[in-house]
Amino acid sequence: MPDGQVDVRLDVTPWLDTKVAAVLAHRSEVRRGALPGLVDGLAADARVELLGTEWYACRDAT
Repeated sequence: MPDGQVDVRLDVTPWLDTKVAAVLAHRSEVRRGALPGLVDGLAADARVELLGTEWYACRDAT
């Protein structure tokens, strides 16, 4: 999504350990090259870079 369409950027680093644990709970996906395998092999600073921010776009519900 282009930056101009992002309405909210959230720093989720206070919950990063929980988020990483949730991703790694799907270790059965590692063999096929999915995200858990990538995350498992990252250094802590790279995990923050990859998963420490979430972006959202608000859409009109009408």
